[in-house]
Amino acid sequence: MNVRLTRLAVALGFSGALVLSTASCSLLPRAADDQGITSVASRPAPLRVVQMSFGRDAYFAACAEPACPSVTQKTLPQPELRQQVALVSAPPPSPTPPAIVEPPPSQEVAPKRARQQAEETHILLTFPFGSSALTDTAKDTLRRALPTARESDRIVISGRTDSVGSDEVNQKLALARALAVRNYIRDAVPDLPNVISIDAKGRCCFIASNDNEGGRSKNRRVEVVFIAKEVM
Repeated sequence: MNVRLTRLAVALGFSGALVLSTASCSLLPRAADDQGITSVASRPAPLRVVQMSFGRDAYFAACAEPACPSVTQKTLPQPELRQQVALVSAPPPSPTPPAIVEPPPSQEVAPKRARQQAEETHILLTFPFGSSALTDTAKDTLRRALPTARESDRIVISGRTDSVGSDEVNQKLALARALAVRNYIRDAVPDLPNVISIDAKGRCCFIASNDNEGGRSKNRRVEVVFIAKEVM
């Protein structure tokens, strides 16, 4: 009987000690929580933002250790790539518009003056030997030239002779031929201004040879030049 009681007491004592030790272990975390101490295993790892790639494919993401990628020499962009990325990312400079240069208000462009160019019309009248009378052919030529005479600013009449005869006779004959042409023009155009000038020279300024009659007939002549100024 005593042996049974002794065994029962030992069993109860062992059970009580086991229960006490279990309760003390369960109370330790709660006491730590009451004191404001957090377990290291229960604290979350801090997040940080890292670059997941580089270049045009670069993007950023948040990760926690040990899941964050580590930067190595293989993952770093080469200097050439970094330079290209910098060039691409840099905005192009805006073009500068060309400056408009305006002339000073004090400077004025002088208008161009109208240029005048003389327009000449030539006619040739021939005369018989030793005569200053106008032939029918000469009169017809002068008649057709009258419109040109009205529009002329200057008319030059040059009387000429051949080489036959003395200088005095040929000089008078050259002048008589020039005056015959002038008088015909004045009679036909009485309102013509004083624009006619006479140039009479005998035995001068031959246009053909005087060795034969054909050449001498060409030298017995009056040359008329109608000069009109044309504004360009």
